[in-house]
Amino acid sequence: MSSDEELVQTGKKFLTEGKFADALDCFEQSLLSDPTNPNLLNLKGAALRSLGRYDEASECYNKSLELAPRDKACLLYTSPSPRDATLSRMPSSA
Repeated sequence: MSSDEELVQTGKKFLTEGKFADALDCFEQSLLSDPTNPNLLNLKGAALRSLGRYDEASECYNKSLELAPRDKACLLYTSPSPRDATLSRMPSSA
């Protein structure tokens, strides 16, 4: 197993353990050698989203979609959630 594959596996393990910052570090390191890998961008997006960094996560998902437009995993994250749809229909308090 290459060191990049080990980084990805370690990052995935960190994601499942709730160690999102550590996971993000792994995915960012792996992206240094493969910056156009849509799967890595999705994983980085998942870590960012878990950290509450939604705008950055969205950038990762959008870049992934540019590289792999039919990537269904990425489409899950870029589609509005039911909660977002509900919030967008709520009247704003003035």
